[in-house]
Amino acid sequence: MTEQMVAERGDQFSGPRGSLNRGRLEFAQGAARLTVQGEGIPELFRARFDRPAPSVSLHEGAVTVRYPRFSLRGWLRPWVRRGGQVTLNKDVSWDLSIQGGVAHLDADLRDLQLEALDVRQGASRLDLRLPRPSGVVPVRIGGGASHVRIRRPAGTPARLHISRGVADLTFDKQEFGAVGGRLRLESPRRAPPRAATRSRSPVAPRTYKSPPSSRPCNQEVATA
Repeated sequence: MTEQMVAERGDQFSGPRGSLNRGRLEFAQGAARLTVQGEGIPELFRARFDRPAPSVSLHEGAVTVRYPRFSLRGWLRPWVRRGGQVTLNKDVSWDLSIQGGVAHLDADLRDLQLEALDVRQGASRLDLRLPRPSGVVPVRIGGGASHVRIRRPAGTPARLHISRGVADLTFDKQEFGAVGGRLRLESPRRAPPRAATRSRSPVAPRTYKSPPSSRPCNQEVATA
């Protein structure tokens, strides 16, 4: 399938949904001052970015946003505003990926069908509000993290795995100062809903799983 046309009006972008039921949003070279949310829109996505606007492409449901390469200092200069707002179709299930690091991400994903969220090469000042999952949903933050807040629906189990130490962590009502090395935490489980599965193994409860991250600090994982 060839690349689909993305409607572009200055700093605004959108793409058709067609018959798609799955989508992927990827920032290929980092992002900053970014807002992501889900809504009932006819398009697959809508986006608006401050100038200089990135390139945006759409191929088989995969939306790729690519900024020119900037240093982290270049991203965050106070006199340069580089940010954006992305709205995703809430009737589509989504994988979200940010490669190259992110700073100041406000993601209200409560209206989305989230399949996975992956942040690579560092993260600073993240506020994530997660939807109620229909299965195990991996949330990965790698390459170091600072000031991360993750909120999930009340009653949703979660597992947290930190691989290289943590400082100032709050997991539900548990508080930790500084912990070196690996740390695994898990919220109390409730009986999982009945579900049909092809596997002979027990059905996993609806849960969020956070795989290994690198040297995070100032973390909070809580119920909404």
